[in-house]
Amino acid sequence: MELIKLTLPDLSQVDFQIAFVNDPATESTFQAFQKTVTHKFVEVDKAQRKVMGYFMIADKEIPRWDAQRGAYKVIFPKESIDIIVKNFSINGLNRNMNEMHQTNQFAKGTYVLNHWQLNSKLGIGAPSGFKTEADGSWIGMVQCDNDEIYQKCLDGTYTGFSIESMFIEEKLGAMAELDAFLKGLM
Repeated sequence: MELIKLTLPDLSQVDFQIAFVNDPATESTFQAFQKTVTHKFVEVDKAQRKVMGYFMIADKEIPRWDAQRGAYKVIFPKESIDIIVKNFSINGLNRNMNEMHQTNQFAKGTYVLNHWQLNSKLGIGAPSGFKTEADGSWIGMVQCDNDEIYQKCLDGTYTGFSIESMFIEEKLGAMAELDAFLKGLM
C-alpha cells in the first residue's frame, strides 16, 4: 500500500485548523478535566471546561482512501510535525478550530490554551492517563467555553482532534522506488 509523508510547504500556512471530531485519525481520545484530573467525561467541573488530547502522533500510519488512488496511508514524521507546530505558533492559529472539518466555520468559544510536543531528551512526556507516543507527537489543551461543543465532548459525540491544512505529499517506501524506476525508463 502506498505510504505518503505529509508536511507543510513553508511557515506561512494560515489555512490550518484543528477540528473536534468523532473518529480521530490519531486513534487517541481526549480527556476533560476538573480541579483534580478525571479520565472520564462525567462530573466535570463546568468552570474549567478544558479538553486535552493528541493533535498529531508522530510516525503513525493513517489509512486513507480516495477515488483516484484507492487505499493508501499518510504519515507525519517528527520533522513534519515540528514545522506544523512552528507554523501554528508563528501565525497565532490557536483560535482556528472547527467541528467535523467544516473548514472556515470556526467554532466560537474554543481555542488552544496550551500545546507541546513530546520530547524524551527534554523530559517532556505525555500527561498522566495518556499513552506515551513517539517523540515529536503534538498534544494540547483546548479551552471550550462553547456550551454546545463542550457538551458534545462530554457525551462522546466528539472523541478527539484532527488537523487540516494543505500539505506537500512525498511518496515513501517501495512505491517511491517504483515511481523513480518507472520515470527512469521513460
